[in-house]
Amino acid sequence: MASIEVAQRTMGFKTSSERERCGNCRNREAREYYGRDGLRCAVGGFMVGPYAVCEKYAADRRHEPQEAQG
Repeated sequence: MASIEVAQRTMGFKTSSERERCGNCRNREAREYYGRDGLRCAVGGFMVGPYAVCEKYAADRRHEPQEAQG
């Protein structure tokens, strides 16, 4: 394993797509807005961006690899 991978694993590094965010939250709903794909927050009832964050985040385990689900 390369030294960068070791350092990242040691510090618990997460890429932007792995972090807690609306794009990987269980409360998101894919919707079409004005002819474009978008995300709607089922908790707040409004359109959100995939990298938005809130305190009501809930992990969506449906799309995780099997070993990560435990």
